Amino acid sequence: TPPSPRPPSTTRTKFHNRIPAAGVPDGCERPAVEGENPVRLDGMAGSDFAYWAYVLGNANVVNCWHCGHYKASHPTITRTAWDRSAFTCHEKSQDHKTAVRKYQDYLAHQQANKDMGLTEMSDEALYVCFATSYMILYFAMPFTHYTFVCKLHQHLKLANTTTLYNDPRALGRFAACIVDQYESAQAAHMQKATFIGIQMDEATCIAHESHAAICVTYDDPQTGELYDEFFILVKLTGWTGREMFEACLAAFEARGINLRDKLASFSGDGASAVASEKKGVFGYFRRVVNRLCYGVHCASHRVALAVKDAGTHRTCSRSLRMVVNMLDQSIRGSHAIFSKSSKRIEQFKALAATVLAMVKTPKLYVAS
Repeated sequence: TPPSPRPPSTTRTKFHNRIPAAGVPDGCERPAVEGENPVRLDGMAGSDFAYWAYVLGNANVVNCWHCGHYKASHPTITRTAWDRSAFTCHEKSQDHKTAVRKYQDYLAHQQANKDMGLTEMSDEALYVCFATSYMILYFAMPFTHYTFVCKLHQHLKLANTTTLYNDPRALGRFAACIVDQYESAQAAHMQKATFIGIQMDEATCIAHESHAAICVTYDDPQTGELYDEFFILVKLTGWTGREMFEACLAAFEARGINLRDKLASFSGDGASAVASEKKGVFGYFRRVVNRLCYGVHCASHRVALAVKDAGTHRTCSRSLRMVVNMLDQSIRGSHAIFSKSSKRIEQFKALAATVLAMVKTPKLYVAS
């Protein structure tokens, strides 16, 4: 049998509604459209909507006034009938689709401002305080860094980073701007230091992601002052000593910091993957980086182990062992309850969604 004939090809028509910059002079009001029903239009969406759109008679179609106004002089505008999205407040050089999307983004921003209660934040000093606190919380810094970050703001003259004080995403953008300056300044200081001490602890967050929190101690050779600072929160792909060591070493190399001649000490908990001299992080640092590296057991972990021994060692009095065991059971029971709290998980998810919305597409703003 002969093959069936192929259907004729059809081409989709693409409408171009771009409006050039030659528009209505400033202060010129929209003229009346013949046959429009302003009363019905005001009932649909208010007078503001009526300014940018119109309805002819009893029709159910809303027309964009800007597109209709320019249609006569610009033949590229082939469509003027739209749905309720015609309320878009056109820019003179925007097409209708772009204007609709821009207005939808505007409404979403206004709702975000209302939800976060930051629409009244117009004071510059208050804004800087919020931005500094957000940065310290987001990057898990100790609050002892607050003074240093404020000094860094003053040094870099970044107080008035943006004029969008009513935009809550400005906090995320501010943190995205300042963190590069903070990390580069910290790296420059550490490169000049005569010694560096590392404190590291591993943890699994409520999102079930493994991280290594790294803090550093280093000196200023010019003044002799010592600095204890948060360095970075590294995401781990495994819990072995080698994997944690490689992640930690890569974080320092990414900042251009050479630990081979400066690493003086390493502090961690008593876990074998961290403290072991054979297969732990400390052992790799001593073999690969600096064989004179001094291992320091975390003081809080030493106290915890001492208390635990007091509750189990036979040489301790019976009353002391009983009190310590009861306290240990109470703490473990409380942790088992609160670590799996559904409310805590919900709060984390809400916070994570807010942070992602803020810093997903950071933008730099020039100080005004």
